[in-house]
Amino acid sequence: MVAAGDITAGQADPGNVGLFDVGLVTVEFSSDDVELFLFLLVAFGGGLVAIYWGWTRYRRYTLIRDTPTSRVRSMAVGRVEVQGTASPVDGPMAAPFTGEDCLYADWTVEEYRYDHEDDRHEWVTIASGDRATRFSLADDTGRVLVRADRGEPDFDLSDEHETTVTVGGTERPPEAIRTFLAGERDTWDLRELASNPLGGIVDAISSGGRIGNTSNRRRYTQTILPVEHHVYVFGSAEPRPLAESGDERPVREEDALEIGPDGATGLFLVSDRTEDRLTEHYSRMAPLAMAGGLLVSAVALYFLLSWYLLA
Repeated sequence: MVAAGDITAGQADPGNVGLFDVGLVTVEFSSDDVELFLFLLVAFGGGLVAIYWGWTRYRRYTLIRDTPTSRVRSMAVGRVEVQGTASPVDGPMAAPFTGEDCLYADWTVEEYRYDHEDDRHEWVTIASGDRATRFSLADDTGRVLVRADRGEPDFDLSDEHETTVTVGGTERPPEAIRTFLAGERDTWDLRELASNPLGGIVDAISSGGRIGNTSNRRRYTQTILPVEHHVYVFGSAEPRPLAESGDERPVREEDALEIGPDGATGLFLVSDRTEDRLTEHYSRMAPLAMAGGLLVSAVALYFLLSWYLLA
């Protein structure tokens, strides 16, 4: 299956798909090999991604474990973790699919489609997004502004406030879903028109559009951070700009500092879990992800080498 040496151009045999240039060797594929080879490549890459994901979660675990929890009134400038109750600063947002008040929401629209290649139906994600607003975190000593509206915070939320609504192909979605998607569809169509005028027009007027009309079943899922809910925040406390806190130097704790990304690590984490539950979650998931990823990548690499590169 493998010819070593200099790579030369040539015609593939009728029973082969072709030759794959890997730099030092030329791998000759039969039509039966392609799917297995691609599966092993995907498995190898997926294992590496799992290892990296697990390592980042272990890194979070050590950062949270080693950073003492501060009270709002005693916060110092720099890396900080605080816990308290979250309240909106500029008013709450409406949750995408239920309309309830929230401070953050991520959402996904899935459609039940028929896959002609695999001859089966499956749920396919056709649209997703998230949105956040800044909020104040209060404990029994004071409150501080959390700039969740910028700095790309990572919201690690439990499934306590996850909602899924499934709608049949002949049914109309609830009013809150229709209103939300109407606005999202308009935004998407404008982006598509700007980047791909012809494709945007086709998507906007056809049932094949990203979140256009369809006769297929759909599943709408959202996860939110409700107002007045417990939050844990890890980031960096920095002085607020005077333009935002007033013309004079602020004297209240909530006006003096704001929390954004940690400059050294880049981490800006918001969770509805307590610190203890968060460290328990990461300490459990991190080794599982790294061990599982290592196993999958090692097995995939073994078969790639033995079947395709060293045969």
